[in-house]
Amino acid sequence: MKNNEAKKGYRIFELDTITVQAIANRWNLGSVFAVKRFEKGMINDTFLVNDAYVVKVNTAHPDWPKLEKEGVIYQACSSGIIPVPVFVAYDDSLSVIPFPYLVYRAIPGESLDGVWQEYDAKDQERLAEEMGELLGKIHGISLENVHLPGQKIYPGLRNTITQRIEAIVEKLKSSDVLPHDEREGIRRFYVESEMFNDSVLPSLLHGNYTFGNTIVAEKKIVGIIDWEFSSVGHSEEELAVVLYRVFSHDHQRECFRRGYTKHRAIDSAFDRRYLAYALLYFLTVLPEVPQWTHRPDKQKEYMNQAQMLMQQLGIGAQ
Repeated sequence: MKNNEAKKGYRIFELDTITVQAIANRWNLGSVFAVKRFEKGMINDTFLVNDAYVVKVNTAHPDWPKLEKEGVIYQACSSGIIPVPVFVAYDDSLSVIPFPYLVYRAIPGESLDGVWQEYDAKDQERLAEEMGELLGKIHGISLENVHLPGQKIYPGLRNTITQRIEAIVEKLKSSDVLPHDEREGIRRFYVESEMFNDSVLPSLLHGNYTFGNTIVAEKKIVGIIDWEFSSVGHSEEELAVVLYRVFSHDHQRECFRRGYTKHRAIDSAFDRRYLAYALLYFLTVLPEVPQWTHRPDKQKEYMNQAQMLMQQLGIGAQ
């Protein structure tokens, strides 16, 4: 089912107690006495039920299997190597509500995004290192144990980048976010650059590894959530995006890298590709930015970041 209204801007989907009770009945979750909307977040309508479990509804992209992927990850990581929520159910039958939804057990704690500034420098550095360790573990998970729906794996870094940038440029064209000359400059940079000719093995990627998706309790990480954009790709791309977007100080980045390398080596050519990977993240998201009518601040941030990185990399109309 296509969500054509999403193209006009963000919309809010509400779940009343009666509907949530129907979901609870379907999965034997007992009586519903409290439903609370999570106000933070960019895309999904997400609700906390009875302070015990989460219902996430795929209203923005109901034809994308993103919540199905998140459910797959929670089941695949249930051994405890990575702290993830306990999977309850995924339902795309549309029999209860007209959208696919995911149900999982809530992890007691709070997002790191909400408390990061309250911590002192020592705690921030320790948590940065811990986040690095966990991402290194994620990137080391055997792909034989994770089977994401609709996942395409392109062998080799060069082939991956070429395939990715062609798809991104086509979406940029359809959304009319960037002019033709800039799109062609982007295409030439990624297709012709020799920095992507190295051999890099594919890995499991979280897809949105941020403070907001990191749950802490008593200053320790107890959960990594929101895996809907998980995929199989090249680990150093996600590593670059996290270093660029999440941490504001070089020492915190050093701590993160130190933790990461306990479980995953970093290629010697990584730093040369660092900014190109960061730009690739923003280019991937830009076609969606016009829909974020509820967050004009984020619209401006993403457009400005993309333009700044393009300038730093010497990409533009030629």
